[in-house]
Amino acid sequence: MLTAYIIEFIFFGFAGWLMDSTYRLITDGKFLFGGYFRWIPIRPIYGTGGLLLTFYFKIFTEIDPFLLIIIASLMMVLLEYISGVFSEYFLGIKLWDYSDAKFNIGGKVDLLHSVFWMALVFLFYNYFFKFIIIFESNFIFPQYIDLPVFWVFVTILIFSTIKNHPAIVFGYNQPMISLYIYDYHKFAILL
Repeated sequence: MLTAYIIEFIFFGFAGWLMDSTYRLITDGKFLFGGYFRWIPIRPIYGTGGLLLTFYFKIFTEIDPFLLIIIASLMMVLLEYISGVFSEYFLGIKLWDYSDAKFNIGGKVDLLHSVFWMALVFLFYNYFFKFIIIFESNFIFPQYIDLPVFWVFVTILIFSTIKNHPAIVFGYNQPMISLYIYDYHKFAILL
């Protein structure tokens, strides 16, 4: 079943990347490929959020759908806040900044994007969740390969983080673009 979750994570992450890229194209007038993995079209926050929603909706089947969507929306806003804190304070990068928006909390969440999360949760619950259940119930994958696939996937995520943010991972706090040859040599030793 771990392999099914990996496929779902990739699907949700790609769908989130597609939504964010389209949103940026509309609001900024240009296509930006950026994000956490830079040249990989996956946004981990959406992959994580999609999995959390899937587990949440499978567990709490007896709750009123309206309340279920409200609580799930709050979960997604909390996930966005925690992800913003994590990326800023532990990785040293700010992937989004809502500081200029009204009703923001530390620039990590704001009212407008919280409404967007609620709309996404509503769409997920009413239109996509049933397809996830069908996918999971029909997914067949050998159990003995499940765990190795999971560890390969985790290794790829870690490698991608190191590859895309080596200075952050290894604690090198000078901008990479302004390093002299000697500085590159010192950095290469860290690798």
